Amino acid sequence: MKNTISATITFAFVAILPTAFASSLWLGNDTVGDVFQTSTIGTVLTDLANLPITGIASSGTFLYFADRVGDFTKRTPDGATVLDSFTVASGGTGEDLAWDSMRNVLWRIVHTNVLQEINPATHTLVNSFSIPTSDTILGTLGGLGIAYDSRRDELNVSFCSVGCSSLSAGLVDIVNPDTGAVIGPLFRTTGFATGGLGYDPATDTLWVGDESTVRNMSRSGAVLSSFTRPSPGGFVDGLEFVGAVPEPSSLVLFGSGAVLLGLAHNVRRRKRG
Repeated sequence: MKNTISATITFAFVAILPTAFASSLWLGNDTVGDVFQTSTIGTVLTDLANLPITGIASSGTFLYFADRVGDFTKRTPDGATVLDSFTVASGGTGEDLAWDSMRNVLWRIVHTNVLQEINPATHTLVNSFSIPTSDTILGTLGGLGIAYDSRRDELNVSFCSVGCSSLSAGLVDIVNPDTGAVIGPLFRTTGFATGGLGYDPATDTLWVGDESTVRNMSRSGAVLSSFTRPSPGGFVDGLEFVGAVPEPSSLVLFGSGAVLLGLAHNVRRRKRG
């Protein structure tokens, strides 16, 4: 009988292992059109209409949106409810955002190649670094995208030729978040630009936006997959990857299953005693 009970509880425990919300992407719009949440194959999950956003970041608990001048909103994970708002002036054209899970700060890249470290809890600018603005291939650079590489504690920053007069090539650099120093190039692209960036720690890849396409790319610059960005929307200069997370109701069931297994184990121990 006790084996039957144990087997039943074990079966129930396995059956209620937490299911996960699939990974998704948030896409900004260069101030034109809607903000979209999509699946990693481009299926629209959420459409926030007429929201001029150039930067998006996720802390895992909250979403952060910012426009080009530096108006920030802290939102619920679905983007629908504004929980807080503040301003940290960009001093230029503010572009993409990234969440730094080690320092618990936001990073913003400004098109004039100013890298800003922002504390969303205190609504303050913590640090500001100037990134070199010249490149042997692209000429004068304009910052567009940023992602935090949590595996290596590095920032990845993308560029076009300043003003993005040409979108036929791009560059992603590696930047030290402690000093703002450029460590070196991660990869270059030809045939398309490198806009908003989002880092996927599970696959160690980058999601890269441009005028009409979102691409998943290896750290060596190979295109692994792509989809056409949904409309209406402008250049994807704000992009964030949000990894799969357990569904809250499943976590409750998972915990309940763990308690049942513990009780069954205690019953067996008492009977042996």
